Amino acid sequence: MKEFSPPIRSRSTDELILIVQGEGWDADAIEQAQEELNKRNISDDTQWNRWRELHPKYGSDQQVIFERGEPIVTVSTFSFPHQLLLIRSVLESEGIHCFTKDELTIQIMPLYSLAIGGIKLQAFESDAIRARAVLQEEGYERDPVDANSLVQKIVSTLQQIPIVKEFHFSVHNLLIAGAALFALFMLISILTKPGDADLLMNHIWCVQKMVYRDSVLSPGSLGLKVVYSNGCDEQITFRDNASVTLPGFNTFPVTGHWSAGHSKVMIQIPDTLNKIYEDTFIINMNRGDLQLYGNHLVIYCSEM
Repeated sequence: MKEFSPPIRSRSTDELILIVQGEGWDADAIEQAQEELNKRNISDDTQWNRWRELHPKYGSDQQVIFERGEPIVTVSTFSFPHQLLLIRSVLESEGIHCFTKDELTIQIMPLYSLAIGGIKLQAFESDAIRARAVLQEEGYERDPVDANSLVQKIVSTLQQIPIVKEFHFSVHNLLIAGAALFALFMLISILTKPGDADLLMNHIWCVQKMVYRDSVLSPGSLGLKVVYSNGCDEQITFRDNASVTLPGFNTFPVTGHWSAGHSKVMIQIPDTLNKIYEDTFIINMNRGDLQLYGNHLVIYCSEM
C-alpha cells in the first residue's frame, strides 16, 4: 500500500472528503480515504452534502455547466489561491464565466499544490481562446523562455567572429561554454526576479499620506500601536497568506485580502472602510518608496 505524509488515516474527515470527492489525487489516496471514511461510518450522501457545504459555488457552477452543455478546459494554473483572485476578476469583467479546480483542496492543504498540479483556472471551451488572449494581453500569461534557443543564438554569433575561428579548438570550446553559462545565468536571473507580491511582502510599509478624491486623509487607528524609531505609527502589512492590514480612521486597523500581478494589487475589505480601500491599485516602487494608485485613493508609503 502506498504511503502518504501525513498518513491518509490520520487526516480530518473534511480532508478525506476532499480527497474522495475532489480531483487530482491518485487512486491509492482515494481508496485509502474512502476506506477510512467507511470506518468512520460516513455515508456517501453525507460525504456529498459535506462536499457541497465546503464548496458553496459548486452547485451554481454545475447548473451553469448543465445549461451551457459544453466542455470546460483549463486556461491557466496557479500555485496558491491569492494568485487567482485578480486574474479571475479580469476574465469575469470581460464576460468570461470562470471555474476553478482543486482550489478548495489547496486552501485546506496548501503543501499539496505541487503534487496535484496547482489550482486550475477553467473556462468553457468556446471561451478558452478569448480567455487566453485576455491573459496574454494583461501580461498574466507569457511565452516560455527557450533556454536552448537563447544559447544557440549566442554560440552562433560567436562563431561568426573571425578571431574566434582562429583560436585553438579547446579555447573555442571554452568560449562557447562560457557563453552558454552566461546565458544560463541571465535566464536564472530573469526567472528568479522577485514578483510584485514578493516585493510587497518583503517590507512593512509606513503610511506617509493618503489622498482620497483630491482630499488628504489622516488615518488614525485605535488600539495598541507599534511606533517605530522613525516615528511611524500607521503601517500597511501584506502577508503571504493573502491577508493585508491597513490603518483605521478612528477605528481599529482593518484586515482584508489581497492579490498582486502585472504591477497591480487588488485589495478586498469586508468592512465599512471598503468604500475607501477596496480597489485595484497600480503599484509604483522606487528606492524604498511605494505608491498605490487606485481609482479614488492614492496611498504614499515608505519601507520600514
